[in-house]
Amino acid sequence: MAAIARRICFLLALSAGGAMADQPDDVLRVINQVASALTENNPSDALIPIDKSLPNYNTLENEFIGLTSAYLITNEVEVLDEDDTADQTLLTLRWALTLASKETGESNSRSAEVHVRLRSQNGKWKIVELTPIDIFTP
Repeated sequence: MAAIARRICFLLALSAGGAMADQPDDVLRVINQVASALTENNPSDALIPIDKSLPNYNTLENEFIGLTSAYLITNEVEVLDEDDTADQTLLTLRWALTLASKETGESNSRSAEVHVRLRSQNGKWKIVELTPIDIFTP
């Protein structure tokens, strides 16, 4: 059961309009890095692609730590909308979490529409906005 709970389900659904280019693939790898790190109970790795100037960065850090301490996490992320420019991508995601308590094994699920803005900084994509963050509240 723990192996199943630790497995990540990362669903990338294209919007009805079209195909993905290299930039969208790169930014989706960033989202995958966050989701995978949370599933692996590694909050510090989940924070790597998040810019420290992100509003509520410290709150998000505490949420990631609390969440990974209390639960085995499965993530499912679906792209609802994507808007790319040369140095920025705006994503609207349906982010679903399945949380299995490490103490009791009880499981619950939650999901939210999450808005993410990523910017290219020194050749790397960084998350500079992420709202709402309450989906990650333990």
